Amino acid sequence: MPPCYLALDQGTHASRALLFDADGGCLFHTERPVTLQRLDDHRVQQDGDELLTTLSACLDEAADFSRRRKLQIAAAGLATQRSTTLAWDRVTGRTLSPALSWQDTRAAGEVFELCRPAEAVHKITGLYPSAHFAAGKIRWLLQQVPAVRRALRQSRLALGPLSAYLIHGLLEQQPLQIDDANAARTLLYNLHNRDWDDGLLGKFGIPRDVLPACRPVEHRYGTLTGTNVALTAVSGDQNAALYGAGQPRDDTLYVNLGSGAFVLGLLGTRPLTTSRLLNTLIYSADDQAVCHYAMEGSVNGAGSALEWAREHAGLDTGTPALEAALNCATPALFINAVGGLGSPWWRADLAPHWMEPGGSEQERLAGVLESVLFLVQANIDQLCAMRPFKHIQVSGGLAHLDGLCQRLADLSDLPVQRSRETESTARGIAWLAGGRWTVPMATDADRFAPRYDAVLQARYARFIDVLEHA
Repeated sequence: MPPCYLALDQGTHASRALLFDADGGCLFHTERPVTLQRLDDHRVQQDGDELLTTLSACLDEAADFSRRRKLQIAAAGLATQRSTTLAWDRVTGRTLSPALSWQDTRAAGEVFELCRPAEAVHKITGLYPSAHFAAGKIRWLLQQVPAVRRALRQSRLALGPLSAYLIHGLLEQQPLQIDDANAARTLLYNLHNRDWDDGLLGKFGIPRDVLPACRPVEHRYGTLTGTNVALTAVSGDQNAALYGAGQPRDDTLYVNLGSGAFVLGLLGTRPLTTSRLLNTLIYSADDQAVCHYAMEGSVNGAGSALEWAREHAGLDTGTPALEAALNCATPALFINAVGGLGSPWWRADLAPHWMEPGGSEQERLAGVLESVLFLVQANIDQLCAMRPFKHIQVSGGLAHLDGLCQRLADLSDLPVQRSRETESTARGIAWLAGGRWTVPMATDADRFAPRYDAVLQARYARFIDVLEHA
């Protein structure tokens, strides 16, 4: 039976399962939508049961396809939203809380207070204090949800990021484990000894025994229920996407434009804790000596900024409207603090708003799109100040906009490449699970060469000046 590799991809808007052949070609793809509840600007959550049941259903469909086609699933990988967090009963597997989305910031005030001085926390975790990370969410669940406190008293409580809940729910052995990559997004994980940090657990009032055990990204986690398939890799979605074309390149910046936007550049085998950016653990293995890191810039408001503009300002954010807005000559300057300012500012005290009153709908929409570009470029500037890069590889939902990709090339003065392969996260986690195919992705990529645009550069300079003096 020819081998194939299963990718389970649980994202903000859908659960998916894909099968890849030994050359990395996609043989099968199924997905089911999931609901995102945006209760207000700070509370964003999902139903953990829905996330698990939809992913299980996708898994069953993929397994059935492999049996009908007489394919052998050699291994499976799981990629999840990073920082989405929930509580569940470790005995029954039943959820005890909503899944607080990575976008949820209801615990913002306490996080910044508990993480003083921020630089000391950064040296331990590679992160700067932010309510987007799991630590504040875990503390909030312990303090605010009666079912969570009751399970704690009964020694039945499990708490942690989404990947740990799905590992527990999908595997026959029901292990209480989490991968290093997702653990490292919690503000509770020590990058240097690759385990929970007792000092930070104490600051947040989190008992160690309610948390899953930390395991490498590449590790035999157990067997998927109803199959004989081993789960051999687990990671965060952005981390996995780096491997969508195989081993990532040192000379390339990787930009993903999804609900949030992320800019990553390879760092090597040691974390660097002297920057305003994040350290991201992208790979670890059972051999403790093997661990790879990237520097990461984080933008909270990308696709979610467009959702905000639709919900709060009634703007049309369909593709035709976005494409037309990218041709607007006079975008209205938008202070994109949707979800709070990420790197390199790390501020939660600004509200999103347009600087100029009035303006047409197209000008305001153009300003939102341009603000995403400007926040991404601010992080590119930080990374390029550390060492030179030759290319940008762009992916994610907003990357389908040619005008946005061209402006990214113009503003960064770097050539931008957009692969026509749209499954970078799923393909990356399948590669990590054991695919390791040597056949590269198709080279028929879209390319955008930089062109000097003085007006765009001037608007970017004004945007940065406003944020620096806000």
